[in-house]
Amino acid sequence: MLRSLRAMLRWSDDVAPDAQTYRVGAFARRRVFEGFPMERHDALPGWLQIPGTRTFAIGLFVRRDRFVQLALADDRGRVFATGEPRADLQGLEPRLVLEADDAHARRDGVRRGTLTASDDGGVVVGRWTKTSSGYTLESMRADLPDALRTGLGYRDAVTVAFFADYLQPRLRGRLIPFGAGDLIWRLSRQAPLSAIRMSVRDEEETRMLGMRVSGLEEYAMRLMRESGALDDVPGLLPDHGAEPMHTLRSPYSGGYFLTWDTPMPFDAALTSLKIEGALNRVAALRAWLDGNAARGARPTEDTATAAQIALVDRAFLENPALVAFDMSQDVNPGESDFRVVEGFVPLSALTAQAIAMQHPDPVREPAANGGALFTEDLHEAASDDGGADGRHGEWVVRQTLARLIRSMRLPYRFDCDFRLNPEGGAAAIALTAAGPALMPRGVYDTGRRGWTRTDDAWRARMSARYNLRVGIILAALVFGADERIDEVAVRIDSSGLEEAIAEQDDVIHSTISDALSAFERLGDAGADRIRGKSGPKDGDRHGNPTRIMTPPSVPPMDVAPMDAARGDGGQEAGADDDEDFDALMHGGGIDEVSFAFDDIHGDDRPDAAPPFDAAREARDEHAAAGGDAIEWLRQGPTMRALTTVVFTRGMFLERLKADGLADPFGTYRMFGASLSPDADGGLGPVEPGFSISDARFSPQGAQDAPEEHDRRLDPGAAHVLGADDTFGLAIQRDDLIGSALRRFHTLASDTRMPSALKAQQAMDIIERIGDPELLERATDVTAALIDGDDTPDLTSTLLKDLDDARLKARDLFFSGQPKQALDGVERAVEALDEVYRGIDGVPRYFNSYADRVVYNRLFALPDERTVLIPDALFYAHLELADALGQIEGPDAALRHLNALVAYAPSYALTHLKLAVQLAQNEDWDSARAACLNALRVSLDRSDAAYAYYRLAQAAWMHDEFDVAYAAYMLSGAIGDDTATRTTEMNEVGARARSQCIRLPMTLQEAMDTLESHDVPVWPRTEVVPIVLDAARVCVDRAMFVPARTLVVAAMRLVGDETDIVQLQFLRSLNA
Repeated sequence: MLRSLRAMLRWSDDVAPDAQTYRVGAFARRRVFEGFPMERHDALPGWLQIPGTRTFAIGLFVRRDRFVQLALADDRGRVFATGEPRADLQGLEPRLVLEADDAHARRDGVRRGTLTASDDGGVVVGRWTKTSSGYTLESMRADLPDALRTGLGYRDAVTVAFFADYLQPRLRGRLIPFGAGDLIWRLSRQAPLSAIRMSVRDEEETRMLGMRVSGLEEYAMRLMRESGALDDVPGLLPDHGAEPMHTLRSPYSGGYFLTWDTPMPFDAALTSLKIEGALNRVAALRAWLDGNAARGARPTEDTATAAQIALVDRAFLENPALVAFDMSQDVNPGESDFRVVEGFVPLSALTAQAIAMQHPDPVREPAANGGALFTEDLHEAASDDGGADGRHGEWVVRQTLARLIRSMRLPYRFDCDFRLNPEGGAAAIALTAAGPALMPRGVYDTGRRGWTRTDDAWRARMSARYNLRVGIILAALVFGADERIDEVAVRIDSSGLEEAIAEQDDVIHSTISDALSAFERLGDAGADRIRGKSGPKDGDRHGNPTRIMTPPSVPPMDVAPMDAARGDGGQEAGADDDEDFDALMHGGGIDEVSFAFDDIHGDDRPDAAPPFDAAREARDEHAAAGGDAIEWLRQGPTMRALTTVVFTRGMFLERLKADGLADPFGTYRMFGASLSPDADGGLGPVEPGFSISDARFSPQGAQDAPEEHDRRLDPGAAHVLGADDTFGLAIQRDDLIGSALRRFHTLASDTRMPSALKAQQAMDIIERIGDPELLERATDVTAALIDGDDTPDLTSTLLKDLDDARLKARDLFFSGQPKQALDGVERAVEALDEVYRGIDGVPRYFNSYADRVVYNRLFALPDERTVLIPDALFYAHLELADALGQIEGPDAALRHLNALVAYAPSYALTHLKLAVQLAQNEDWDSARAACLNALRVSLDRSDAAYAYYRLAQAAWMHDEFDVAYAAYMLSGAIGDDTATRTTEMNEVGARARSQCIRLPMTLQEAMDTLESHDVPVWPRTEVVPIVLDAARVCVDRAMFVPARTLVVAAMRLVGDETDIVQLQFLRSLNA
C-alpha cells in the first residue's frame, strides 16, 4: 500500500521509506479514526499536529506510536502531498483545498464551501458546511457514517475529506465529482456525447463500488437515455474522434446549447434538441438544489431522491416561471404557485431602471462606468427616483428586454424576436415553439409510485401549455419594461423540424440545419453581419487590406504582356514572401527586404478579370446578400403560425394577478387569440393575425436612411452625432441626390406655397448637399419651380468619362496594353478629382454610418460643408493603386493611396493599405504614422490587430525592440494569431535578449510600453465613447438604419461581437 501511495503522491524514489515514517511522542496532539472505511485495515488514518507550527500532518498510524505522513495541511484549508513534517509549502501546489463560498452567500452565521481537488484542472469532490456545532461534509461519493460527516472539528474535517474524497478515489484510478456535477464537469471538457456516455459509465461504476449516487444523478441518466444520447444516431456519432456537435453555455441563463458545423439529418437534429433539453432540465434542477443548499433549505442534491427530483422537474415544465429567473423558489410539486409570473412585471421595470442608472443618457448626464448588471443594481434602482414614471428611452427598453429574454432559464431552445413602438403603445413578440417531440416520454406517477410512459396526446397537450405559458411570461416582461406599452402582440410559430420529419418536405430539407443553428448564434462570429441600408459598403470585411480591401479581381501579375510592360521600378511578380522573410531573419539588409509578407498581388489566376469590373462586382455582391436560413425556413410550407394574440395592459395584469399561468388556454381565449387545438389537444396551425414587421410595431420613420429625409436633430443629438441634421450622417451620394429630386417634385406639386419660396427651399437643399453635378443643374430646378412647372429628372453624366475609360481599359488589358489602359483611367480619375477640388466644400467618402460619425466628431471642422464623392471615384483610386503597385511599383501607387486617405480619413483600411505600401518603400516613419492613424479610427479588432502587426515591423526597423515586441503581443491578443506574427515576434525577442534589452513579458506591460511611446491601446481609443453614445442616441431617436451599424461597432469595441444579449438587441432594430 505504501508503494502505491508513494507512486500516487509522486514522492522521489531516492527517499528512504523511513523518511516519511516517524515515532509519535506520548503527549503529541493527534486523532486516530477507528473504523474508517478503507480497503486495507492494517493502518488507521488520522492527523498529527506539528509542534510549533500552524500545520498538521495527515497520514496513517501503523501503531499508536508510529506514524506515516502522507500529506501536510495548513490552517487555510490547503492539503499538500509531502512526507516532510516541516516542509516549505511556498513552492508546493495543494492537492485538496477547502474553498469557501462568497462572503455574501453566508446566512445566519453559516459558512459553506467546496472540496476541490487539483487534478484535471480542478475537480469539486464534495462540499462542506460550518456551523457553531462544527463542520459537516456533504455531497461526497464515499458512504460515511454520520460520526465521520457531521459535527467535526477543522482537523477532523480536513483529514476525513482527504482520505474519503481524494486519496481513496485516486487509488482506484480517478476522481469522480458527486452527483450531476460529474456530467457538468465533463461537459466543460469533452464533446457532448462523450461527456454524457462517460457520465453514465461513472454512475454504473460508482454503484458497483458501493459508493453514493445522488437522486439527481440517477434522474439525469434516465433523461439521457430517454433523449437518445446513448443510441447510435447517424449524424451524431464521432467521425475519426470528432463529434459534429459542440457544447456552448450561455453566460446569462446558464443554459446549454448544442451547435453543429455541418448539415445534419432530420432525426439527428431532433435528437440533438432532445439531448439539449435534457441537459437544460438537469442544469435547472441542479441550480435549484444548489440554491436550496445555499439558503439552508431542503432538499439538496445530497438528500433528494430521484422520485422527488422527477416531480420537481415536471413542476418546472408545467410552470416555467418557477425557474425562469429565480432559483431560490420553494417548490411544492403538488401545489405549484402559478402566480409567480406576476412578479415578472416589476422585475422588468426594475431591470430597466437599473440599466438606465448604469448607462445614463449621454445627452442628459455624463456616462457612467459600464459593466455587468448585478442584483445590487436592482436594489439601488428600486430606491432611485430616476425613471420612476416607468418611461425610458428606446435604448433602455430594448436592452432590458434583450437581457431578460436571454437570461431566462428555459429547458428548450427557442428563437425570439421583438419589436417596440413605445410612443405608439404597441409591441410584438415572436417565438418558436417547443414541439411535442421534445416533451418527456416518461414521468413519475405518485399514485403508482413508479415510472410511466407518456403517449402522443399527453405530450401534445404538455407542449401546448408550455408554449402558451412562455408567451405569457414574455408578454409580462414587455409590459413591465415601459408603462407606455398598452398592448403586446404575441405570435408563436412552429420550428418546422417536426413537420419536416413528418412530411419529408424537400424545401425544408435543404435549409433546416442552418435554420436550427440560427436559433442561438452563440459561437457564430458572423451573426451580427449587417445588411441592406445599414451595411458597410465593403461588405463588412476587416483585417489585412491586401486580401480584403482590394475589389475581387485585379489583373494577374504573371501575364506576359504585363511583365513586358513593367518598368525598372516594378517588383517581381513571383517574389515569394517567405524568401523575403528568410532573408531578413538571416541578416538581409533593409535595402533587400520589404515586409510584403502578405499576398498583395490579388488573384493570380490566368483568367482573372480586368480591374475595372471589380467595383461593379463588389456592389452586386453586396446587393445580392440575402437573409439568413430562418427567413428561408419561414418561407417554407412547414413552418406555421400556431397562435397569435394581442394582450392589453389592464386586462392582462388583472388576469396575471388572478390566474397567473394556471389556465393558459383560458387566458389566450379571453383576448380572442387565434387558437386551433388539434385532435390530441396540441396547437394546430392558424392564420396569423399580424407580423412583427407590421408598421405599428416600430416608430414612424425608424427604417428611413439618413439620406431619405433632412430631419433636424435636437441639440443633444447634434452634439453626439456631430451633425445638425440627418443629411450630416449621409454616406450614399446617389441616395442623397435621389432624395433631393423627390423633394423637388414635392415642392413642384405644392399649389399653396409661393413659387419664390419653393425655389428658395430647393436652392437651400442643393447648397446643403453641395454636389457639383446638382449645383450645375440648380438653375434648371429653380427656374422650373418659379415658372410653376415640374422639376426635370436629372440624368447623371459626371461619371460618363470614367465609365468610358473603364470600358476602354478592359479592351486594352485583354489586348496586352496594360500601361495604356491605366493611363486612360488615370486621366479620367484626375479629371474627377479636379472637379471636387474646385467645390465649395470638403470631398469625402464614407464606408459606413459609423465611419461618418467618427469623422464628424474627430475630423470635421466647424461649419464644414462635407460633400460626398461618387463611390466609383473611390474604387477607381483603389484599383489604380493596386494595379500600378504591381506594374510600376510602390511609388506609382502612393499618389492614389494618399488620395484614398484624403477622401476617407476615418476609414481604417485606407490607412492600413497605405502602411503596407510605405513599408514596401521602406519608409518606416511614414508607415508607422499610417498605422497609428489606423489604430485611432479602427472599429474592428481585425483592423487593429493588423495595424499593430505592421506597427511592430516599423518599430523593429527603428530598433525599438520593446515597442515592436509589445505591438506583436497586442496584435496576437486582439486578433487571430498567425505563424508569421509568432515567428517575427520570437526573432525580435531573440535579438533583444542578445543585446540585453528588456522586453514586456505580460499583456499589461505591453500596454504600458505602448502608452509610454504614445501608441494607442485598442480599444481604449477616443472613438469608443463616440460610437457608444452615437449608438444610444440613434436608437433613442428612432434612426435604426445608422443605429444598426453603430451597435455592431459598439459590440466589437467594448464587448463580444457574439454576445447573445446584444445580438437580440440588434435584431429588434430590424424592419
